[in-house]
Amino acid sequence: MESRGEKPEVSETKPAGAEKPVRRAHQVYVIPDNHPLLNGLEKRLADDPNPYLLSVWAPGETARSTEPPTRKCTTQEHGKLCDDETCSSCNTEKEANSNILRGTLFIPCFTAMGGICPSDDLFEDNEVFADHESSLEPIAVPKALICNLPRRTLYCGTSITSILKGMTVQEVKQCFLLKGFVCDKAIDRRTREPHTLTPRLLYQPA
Repeated sequence: MESRGEKPEVSETKPAGAEKPVRRAHQVYVIPDNHPLLNGLEKRLADDPNPYLLSVWAPGETARSTEPPTRKCTTQEHGKLCDDETCSSCNTEKEANSNILRGTLFIPCFTAMGGICPSDDLFEDNEVFADHESSLEPIAVPKALICNLPRRTLYCGTSITSILKGMTVQEVKQCFLLKGFVCDKAIDRRTREPHTLTPRLLYQPA
């Protein structure tokens, strides 16, 4: 799936006041191999244990978001909607009317690497990579295509160690024994080059 327009530049620095990276838990949709959202994407390798995943953006979220989206205007009081992409109020109304959501794809590791595991890099059994393109510019997702898909928990962080740090026993069990997933990097689907995760994926809104 191709994104529209130019890709925005995204800072990979931590938000002000953050002394160290923090993990963020996302509720993601599990996408089966024959799903229309995967048309045009690399087919999941038969021996790859993980599926493609989809994380849906909240109305008003951007790739740079580290805080919950907020209402930015009063145009709805006059029967209009603004064009500010960070205005949760107007964007919620737009998405409700269009039945279209925005989403970022996550790619199974071995599929993302073309079936090759670098000698200096070992993957967790439940590890996936964020698709760098849709991390910056989300794909359009019709609600009807995902409403019946199963959901799982995905933990994102700057490293697997940072994801696990401070987790309770129950959270670790949820992550590794109850079909949860982990992600600590993004990847370019075409060049297979790694990228740092965007702030939206890394930082839990206050």
